[in-house]
Amino acid sequence: MKIVIFFICYTPFLLFSQSAFDKKYDNLGLIDWGMSLSYNFENGIIISGNTYNNLTGDDSTFIVNTDCNGNIIWHNTINISQGSEFLWAVNKTIGGYIYSGHAYNDTFAILNYFLFKTDYLGNLLWLKYYGDTLNSQCWDMIATRDSGFLMIGNTFLGNDTINGYIQAWLIKTDSIGNVEWERKFGGINADYVYNVKQTPDSGYIVAGQTASMGAGSTDLWLFKTDSEGNLQWQQAYGTIGADWGGGVDIALDKGYILTGSLNVNVATIACIIKTDSLGNEQWRKTYGFEYGEALTKVKSLPDSGYIASGSTNFNPQVGFQGWIARFNSDGDTLWTKMFGGPYDEYFYDLILTDDGGFAMAGVYTQAIQPNDYDMWLVKTDSNGCALPECDYGCEPCTYIEAAFLVSSDTIDLQYTDTIHFYDQSTFAQHWFWDFGDETTDTLQNPLHVYDSSGTYQIMMVAYYSACSDTAWQTIVVLPAFHCDSLQSYFTVSDDTIDLQYTDTIHFYDQSTFAQHWYWNFGDNTTDTVQNPLHVFDTTGVFIIMLVTYYMNCADTVYDTVVVVNSVGVNSNNSQTKKVRIVPNPAQERVRIITYEPEAELTIYNIHGIIIREKHFFNETEFDVSDWQRGVYLIKLTMEKDVIITKFVKK
Repeated sequence: MKIVIFFICYTPFLLFSQSAFDKKYDNLGLIDWGMSLSYNFENGIIISGNTYNNLTGDDSTFIVNTDCNGNIIWHNTINISQGSEFLWAVNKTIGGYIYSGHAYNDTFAILNYFLFKTDYLGNLLWLKYYGDTLNSQCWDMIATRDSGFLMIGNTFLGNDTINGYIQAWLIKTDSIGNVEWERKFGGINADYVYNVKQTPDSGYIVAGQTASMGAGSTDLWLFKTDSEGNLQWQQAYGTIGADWGGGVDIALDKGYILTGSLNVNVATIACIIKTDSLGNEQWRKTYGFEYGEALTKVKSLPDSGYIASGSTNFNPQVGFQGWIARFNSDGDTLWTKMFGGPYDEYFYDLILTDDGGFAMAGVYTQAIQPNDYDMWLVKTDSNGCALPECDYGCEPCTYIEAAFLVSSDTIDLQYTDTIHFYDQSTFAQHWFWDFGDETTDTLQNPLHVYDSSGTYQIMMVAYYSACSDTAWQTIVVLPAFHCDSLQSYFTVSDDTIDLQYTDTIHFYDQSTFAQHWYWNFGDNTTDTVQNPLHVFDTTGVFIIMLVTYYMNCADTVYDTVVVVNSVGVNSNNSQTKKVRIVPNPAQERVRIITYEPEAELTIYNIHGIIIREKHFFNETEFDVSDWQRGVYLIKLTMEKDVIITKFVKK
């Protein structure tokens, strides 16, 4: 029987304030639970889930449509098969609501995906199954930008669930449920997916857990497809234990935020992992206690922070409770809130509401009796409070502040490999250290040994109750030094100078690891500065020596410079205009051009020895690459003139 109750919120108070409530919905005393929620057409929330009669064994889908205060507008149960039914997702769509899950397929006698649509009042319009003779389970569904739908879940491959394996299964349909494409992902073990979002490029980001890749028996799993479901990349995250994947959302920086739980020191605790746009892990944080926690859904917020929901076993004497927590962009807890009674309660889905608050769907245990489980809807304000007196039951996290000191922020492996870390946090009860070298610790004041050089980012997370705060610091580990790493080298402003123009050469140290310097300029003078200027007062070829030092190591290098003096070589400047020498100075080849048609060329070195003679007409060119560096005299004998000039070989 369908019960229809209309209640519309028109009061000005509700238009300008945040509503908050905690509601349970019971279907004739049966076992009921809420698995998904969405906005409805009445400015309220629609919840989908299941109702189960443990006496008859009958399952039915259970849908509750509520107003802005959580009061029932209508509810409906729909039997879509003769066996088990699990309704996991609901979305508002054109003309009504679309739902998905998995149910017993009467034709094949196995579990298959289903998709059905109702009108605004919950009346069934159409129903379709997806699958064949293999069991399959649908865990999430979204409406896509092309007015179609994407279902995700897993399918059992092989002859049976023992000898076969499990893979992720994506099915894309049009607006009336016709299949457009389907894809399978995973390996040869058990791989599950639980949450999906459409990305800005119209592709899809899918989260779950995998036993086919990663470090542990199971790891969190994230993969990205294009709009046609073709795999673009995939990543696994976790520990060496059994880890579980839950929700995913797109971060404001176009990366992804992933939730689930990790196996840490045999305890299962909640985690958030932040990745870049290619799934590379940027940071991870853990939250909770030693009795078991999981964050199943996560949403990005306009302030670059996150809101996540799940369940926590903070007090084992009470049992699991529904749990939401708000985090900043670094994953530090801003506040945390627990909901429930003296028994086990769980949140399974989370949405952001138009008034800036949050809504969660789940299951509430009224008492430890066979049929005392109710569908549960909690609506909070932006501070996570579900009661008018907002401070009641809310735990702010502003009091905890993480801080630490280090024995040294720079160490040299030549002398030590150990750094002592000292906690300076306020109100911290527990600690988690990440030393930047893939090792961690949970002591308050750990000693850590580094076995390789590098720059490391140290992260310390301080916990109090369900609150946390994070502190960071950079340390540098220098390599153990070997003397062959010290290499002396220098350059000069000019390796050949002419005292007619300058007497100074600038020396530039280019050595590696040098801490001290000793220069010998070959003219009985020395210096100890790193980059000296030196004045030469005589001509000659000078051997320059540089010795560099690092600790007990030393290295030596030599080079030569040439100092010449061409004063008086060319006294007739007017005559030199009748000849061109290009380039000058030269290193490889030189060209001589005269303004008379014929000339005799004689070239002398600095010692007055003839090294080249040649008769030429107007222009000549020759190779000087194997000549010694220095100044050479050029004599040109022509019909009317004798010109003497200089040429410098570099």
